[in-house]
Amino acid sequence: MAPGGLPVIAVRLAGSGGQGIQLAGVVLAEAAIAAGWNAACMQTYGPESRGGASRCDVVLDRGEIYFPQARHPDVLVALSADACRCFLPDVRPGGLVLCDAVAMVETPPSHLHCRALPMVETARTVGTPLVANVVALGALCALTELVPLDVLARALAARRPEPRNQQALQAGFSLGEAARLDDGSPVGEERG
Repeated sequence: MAPGGLPVIAVRLAGSGGQGIQLAGVVLAEAAIAAGWNAACMQTYGPESRGGASRCDVVLDRGEIYFPQARHPDVLVALSADACRCFLPDVRPGGLVLCDAVAMVETPPSHLHCRALPMVETARTVGTPLVANVVALGALCALTELVPLDVLARALAARRPEPRNQQALQAGFSLGEAARLDDGSPVGEERG
């Protein structure tokens, strides 16, 4: 059962080209499939290879998926200020916004659960800001419990076997655990 009993979960990952948004979406979708979900992944990006807008919608359902786009995502993961500003209004009331600490440029609406975490900075401590996308996946996993961490780790290793990716995933998971609700429950459990 999805957090809060929702039959469909829509996740939008967004950032700038070169931040690994597309890879993060594919890894999340593959991990979700391994965890028993049906998943659809829809990728959108600008013509630039670096620096342009990049977005990946991942729709998860226990049944059939009829539309692969997240019109009003339950979760927004934003690694850039532009992505946060652009997609914040689309998040459904009660949804989760997970953004890099420097990307949250305005006070978020009170009807959203927002977590601004130092994902890029954490990636730097692992050795490179290029793994901020993986840090974000780890934090998302801890905050939502959509897929078990070990399943996500296997999906990541199948695509990117370098040890620093597993380090980044664990570092992100630790960030997410520290940002859970005061009672330790995952964000979204109070819906329903």
